[in-house]
Amino acid sequence: MKKFIYLASLAVMLLFGGVAQANAAMLPTAIQSVSSGDFAWVHFGADRAYETREAAMADRAHVFKNKFGYSDSQVACLVAATAKKGTTVLLNVGDRFRHMLSGHGVVHPHTVIAFQDAQRGIQFTARAEEWVVDCDGTTITVDLPEVCNNWSDREPRKPDCVALMFNAVPGTEVRWGVGSVDGPLPPSACNAQQEGNHPRVAWYGQCDVCAVAVDYLYGVMGDLMQVWHKYLYRSTETRQTLWFSTSIWTKGVYICLHRPDGTGGMAYMRPVDWRSRYQVEIYDSTFAYGPDGIGTVQK
Repeated sequence: MKKFIYLASLAVMLLFGGVAQANAAMLPTAIQSVSSGDFAWVHFGADRAYETREAAMADRAHVFKNKFGYSDSQVACLVAATAKKGTTVLLNVGDRFRHMLSGHGVVHPHTVIAFQDAQRGIQFTARAEEWVVDCDGTTITVDLPEVCNNWSDREPRKPDCVALMFNAVPGTEVRWGVGSVDGPLPPSACNAQQEGNHPRVAWYGQCDVCAVAVDYLYGVMGDLMQVWHKYLYRSTETRQTLWFSTSIWTKGVYICLHRPDGTGGMAYMRPVDWRSRYQVEIYDSTFAYGPDGIGTVQK
């Protein structure tokens, strides 16, 4: 009889709130500390940061900056991304978070999910809303578990893509290309461009005949250098980002700007300039023609 009552209660709670809420009702214990500096999330919904999703969303900028320590630009990126509904995922035993917020604004670093079994051989999972966001060349994953509204972020992953960033006021004619002595860049999901905070799109504006000063790249990379990728487009936002796979680290890149007011200049990234960096900023002052008329080098 007791087993029947247990199963009936579990079924009712699953119907109205999912596995997570059923577990929270039966096992009201808070996040518990475990050895080696980790925190174990053992039971659902026991130490809620917010009672509603709306409250969590209203406070997210504060959490991302003051609780999780993201930069202002990353916070702006995360706030914009989380304004849209995230993807529904299941959190499983063994999943890890870099931070997890709980009640009274307490942050638990290095949280590991350690839900107790529902019964022998059966594990609980928890639904969460998840966003995977590219911010400043870093992939950040944030989760909002449905049962407790405790903001969490995943352990940061090494970026997959290289970002080359620069400014070009709207209406600027942007010519750019990639020079190499060992062939074109391989196909990659990283190969894209981005204006402002708009979504990334595949490189566009392929230009088979583009008059550019590539003599400098020949001088740096040798007579075998060829320009394999050439593009021309007109900017619509000031902030520009060209995305590449890490194969770009052995290539040279040129960018030529012709602004609406007639000013402009060229900048170059030589293979030696990359230094295995995932984020490179080309400063506004770099886009100027040198005494030889070929532009300047970003280091």
